[in-house]
Amino acid sequence: MKRTGKVRFSWRRRFDAWLAARRPELGTGIKLSHRRLYIVPTRAGLLFALVLLLMLAGAANYGSSMAFALVFLLLGVGINAIWLTHANLSGLIIEPVPELPVFAGQELKIRLRLENPDNRRRSAVHCGWYDESDPQIYLQIKALMSETLALTRAVNTRGWYSPPAIHLGSAWPLGLFHVWTVFRLAQKVLIYPQPAHPGIPLPENVADGVEKGQADSLLRVSGNDDFVGLRPCRPGDSPGRLDWRALARGGELQARQFQGHRAMCLLLDWRQLRETGVEARISRLCRWVLQAEACACEYGLRLPGLEIAPGCGAQHRHQVLKALALFGGEPTLEESC
Repeated sequence: MKRTGKVRFSWRRRFDAWLAARRPELGTGIKLSHRRLYIVPTRAGLLFALVLLLMLAGAANYGSSMAFALVFLLLGVGINAIWLTHANLSGLIIEPVPELPVFAGQELKIRLRLENPDNRRRSAVHCGWYDESDPQIYLQIKALMSETLALTRAVNTRGWYSPPAIHLGSAWPLGLFHVWTVFRLAQKVLIYPQPAHPGIPLPENVADGVEKGQADSLLRVSGNDDFVGLRPCRPGDSPGRLDWRALARGGELQARQFQGHRAMCLLLDWRQLRETGVEARISRLCRWVLQAEACACEYGLRLPGLEIAPGCGAQHRHQVLKALALFGGEPTLEESC
C-alpha cells in the first residue's frame, strides 16, 4: 500500500498497529480515558531531559544551590506538562457520523464528532489517518462545545470500504510529551461504481415480460394532468379532489382521479452491453442509471443471477447502484494498519 508523507519510525508503526488490532472498533460514541490514551516524550522532551541531566551534573560538580533550584524548577515544569498533555485528550467523547455512499474515484469524507464535556478548552488537537504521518486536521474544542471534523480519503474501487485506523493526538502545551489514541471505525461505507463517460444513449427497450397493456399502464402514473374518473373516497384524500356535488345529491362521497405520463420504462440489461470487461459494463450501467434518474424514467436492472423490477426514486436508485457495486460477490475493501 502506498503511503503518503513522511514515514513514521518502525517501532511506532508496529506499536500503533498492535494497539489498533487489540482495540474494539468504534461503532458508537466512546469517552477517552486512561485505558485508551498513551503518552510518550517527544524528541524535544528527550532533549529537555538530557539538558536537565547535564545541568544536574554541573550543579553537583560546583555545589551551586541556585543551579539545583533551577534544575528542580524545570523538572517540576516537565512533570506538570505530563499531566496537562494527558488531560488535553482525557474525557473527550468521539462519535462517528454516518456517511452516505460515494462513487469510486471521488473523495470520501469520514466525519467524526468530538465533544468536550468539561469546562476547560482542549487546544492543539490533531487528527489524521494512521498511515499518514502528517495530520490532516488541527483544531481546538471550546468548553462544553463540540466540533465535527472530516478526514478525506481517495477511494478508487467499488464495494464495501473499511476505513483505515485513525490517529488522534496532542502535544499541548509545551510539546515535551505526545498523547495519542488509535482506533478503527466499525461502520463500512458503500462505494458505488465509477460512472462511465457519457456518450452512449439510454436503451429504448421496454422491460421484458411486460404485456402491451401493462406497459401502457407503467407509462402512466398518478399525477395532476388528466382526469380519468371517480373512485371511492379513501382516508387521506385531499378535500380539493372530493366530489362534493355527488354527495349533495345524496350519492356516495367519491374522489376525482388524475393521471400523468412518464416518458419511458427501461430495462438495463447486462447482456445488451457492448463493453467486454466486467468493470466497463458496470460503469456503463451506472451511467445509464444516473441518466434515467435525470430523465425521470422508470428503469429496471438485469444482471446475471439478479433482476430488479422497474422503479424510480432515491430508494430505487440506491438499490440498483448497490447491486452494481456488489456485483461479483460482496467485496470488502479493508486497509491494513
